[in-house]
Amino acid sequence: MSALRPFNIRNYWGNSSCESNRAKNCTTLLYTVIGINTMVFVGWQFANSSRDQNAMKVKRFLTENFLLSLQHLKEGRWSTLITSEFSHINLAHFGFNMFAFYQMSQVLVYTPGVTPLSIATLIFGSALAASAGFLGEASVDQHQRKVGLGASGIVSGITASVALLAPKLTVLVFGVVPMPMWVFGVGTIVYDTYFLGGNTGIGHSAHLGGAAFGVLYYFLRLRKFKGFGRF
Repeated sequence: MSALRPFNIRNYWGNSSCESNRAKNCTTLLYTVIGINTMVFVGWQFANSSRDQNAMKVKRFLTENFLLSLQHLKEGRWSTLITSEFSHINLAHFGFNMFAFYQMSQVLVYTPGVTPLSIATLIFGSALAASAGFLGEASVDQHQRKVGLGASGIVSGITASVALLAPKLTVLVFGVVPMPMWVFGVGTIVYDTYFLGGNTGIGHSAHLGGAAFGVLYYFLRLRKFKGFGRF
């Protein structure tokens, strides 16, 4: 878990009304994403809280539409390529992903010129790439019903982009250990690569897929904002 030092972001943010509106719109986008994740999380808690008819209906709906698997794609549930990335059942999984998503995204919010559309593209592109990575591994392992969920792929995509955009920015790992952003970004990729294919219960292939898109999107779109990285 990591936390960004706020002064490294906010102190270099322009004060123009245009920049203010841009940052507010970006922040609204982040809150919207967190809100959607929260609603789906609450839905899972309700669905798993009892066996009454309403709870069972919600669970069936969430299972069919917010979990990713090869079987679901065979059934034509292509929307799960995206919706599964907004789905959490476990509280710790939900809390960590939302904290990391918000913290990492702050660099983009307070980088002048980065628009809500750019952040949205990074979010949904990372989601699709993460889903592709997960399904690729499931296909190799011939696990038709292996399911994936969670926003970790999105977080990995944003982390990779931020590590390139602001490599010298300091993050506090577990809120204590200071580390340059580029070291943190490389470290997460090395970690996921090392445990790829292992029985850890973590979607390392999805993380790597999201990170790959984050790197690609940096070079396609975000590279021109690299000046912020000097700070």
